[in-house]
Amino acid sequence: MIMSLDVNITFNVYLQENEKLKKELLEKSSRIDAQNNKISELLQRSQTSVDDDICKAYIQFYAQLLCCSIKCSIVQ
Repeated sequence: MIMSLDVNITFNVYLQENEKLKKELLEKSSRIDAQNNKISELLQRSQTSVDDDICKAYIQFYAQLLCCSIKCSIVQ
């Protein structure tokens, strides 16, 4: 009877530890998912910013090119 009680107590300790570990794993997984979402959002914002900067640079370049072309036409 004592051995059965010891086994039962040990088993319950393992079950409690297992539940604790499952809870910790779920919490950590949730934090990782939240961080991944933040990283994804930041990357998307960064890419949008880079795309906007590239568009602005092209517009500025072509505006200068057009200005030079007009000046050259006037001179000729």
